[in-house]
Amino acid sequence: PAPHYTDMLSVGMGVTALVLAGLALIWRLRLALLGFVFSAVLVTPFIATGFDRVQPRYLYGASFGAYLIGAWLIAGRAPLGAGPAQWMRICRGGVGLLVVGLSLIQLQTSLGVTHGRDARSLVSIEQQDEAVYHYFKGHEIAGHLNTTQDYVRLTKVALYNGITPEGVLLEAVAQRDEPILKALLGSAKFAFANVDSQISGAKLISGAINASDSPGKVAAAAAGGLYNAGSHFFNEKAYPQAARVFNNVVTLDPSRWDALHLKARAYLFHGSADSAVSTYSTMLDVADRDERYRTGLRSFLQEAVERESEHGPYWFLLSRAFALDGDMSNAIGAALLAIDKGPNLPKYWRSIILYSSTFVQQYPDRAPSQVLADVIEPSLSDRDSLLFVARLYRHLEDNAASRLYYQHILQLDPQNIEAQNALTEMN
Repeated sequence: PAPHYTDMLSVGMGVTALVLAGLALIWRLRLALLGFVFSAVLVTPFIATGFDRVQPRYLYGASFGAYLIGAWLIAGRAPLGAGPAQWMRICRGGVGLLVVGLSLIQLQTSLGVTHGRDARSLVSIEQQDEAVYHYFKGHEIAGHLNTTQDYVRLTKVALYNGITPEGVLLEAVAQRDEPILKALLGSAKFAFANVDSQISGAKLISGAINASDSPGKVAAAAAGGLYNAGSHFFNEKAYPQAARVFNNVVTLDPSRWDALHLKARAYLFHGSADSAVSTYSTMLDVADRDERYRTGLRSFLQEAVERESEHGPYWFLLSRAFALDGDMSNAIGAALLAIDKGPNLPKYWRSIILYSSTFVQQYPDRAPSQVLADVIEPSLSDRDSLLFVARLYRHLEDNAASRLYYQHILQLDPQNIEAQNALTEMN
């Protein structure tokens, strides 16, 4: 992205203030007044960039105060104006040196904050690799002004790109000793190193959680770091590693629906069908309890059946997703395909009965056989299918349709006891 105007203004004013302050020391002190004015303008862009940081806030306040005092002295209206000329020159020289020092600090801070905001802009447009460069550059220039949140952002983006910023984090932990930074350091060790280091990382995370007054916040930070590491593995098609990392993300922060989804996709792309089915089933259970998670669930399962169209369990999961959306017609169709693809499980048949019951209730003025005519079309030569449909319509109290299918069964199997008894009872 193009440099932000406030960033350019901030850096430009810092350079101008520094040059004018230097000229004031070696040439005419009254020129320093211009330096004070330009430097004071520096406060404006920092309101939009880094004014929320505690250290810069005090720095800007002190700088602005020094500028006002310097302007007063140069104008000759300070209380010391009646003192000896030598004393006045010393005061003016001292203020000039202070301006030079503060201008250098502000210029350093301005550059550091500019890199930090450029990094956030790059992250927002998904240019993660460029963002890492700017985060590290900002840390290098003005890392002493970084907040915990800066290190959280840096670590997540670095882990997303497969970088372990352990050196930066170790320095940050040494300066602040905050549980969040220790948890992030643990996530960096856990995701990328050998087994011993993974154990060390897990201990760091658990220790940081146990030592914190806000364990949920620390766990969420560690989960965020691990999620980005898992995203890196997923993008690199290292699906078993990605699934393992996402599993730990969900363990640390069960609310991470995005991690649960990517875990399922990692298993799907790796061909671990049983694990993928189990994870997608967990997602459906969550969505069944909380409708906020139903958005997009159908498309997730459609991706699975498109990739593994001959795997019956995926079709059954898709039928559950249709049912959660209230689309009972497609739910019944997907469940029938699950039976057709195999394995033929009793829960598939039970789900069709449940979906059919819900579907026909939407049309109380029509017979169930009329509602389901375009959805359930059994082969007249398949006795088992005919038996199921006959039982279904009898369960739905559509005895006329049930009697018709039982009669077809007797044509195929005249000795069928169930059909004989059912017709006798209905007659």
